[in-house]
Amino acid sequence: MMDSSGSSLKQLSNQRIDHIFSVSPSEDKVVYTLYEPNNWTYENGTLWIIDLISGVKRQLTFNPKPNN
Repeated sequence: MMDSSGSSLKQLSNQRIDHIFSVSPSEDKVVYTLYEPNNWTYENGTLWIIDLISGVKRQLTFNPKPNN
């Protein structure tokens, strides 16, 4: 992620981010989709929020558990 001038580059996560959905009005939080191709997990394809100041991530949506 970077500011509007193209500087202040900051890595959001070491996980694969598929799409950034929204940035908070205060620009200190970002909602994104976590996506790992060919590696389905309960976390894959779910929405996450990251606090850009603290680096704390929290999962917002969850995949259903498979029926066994």
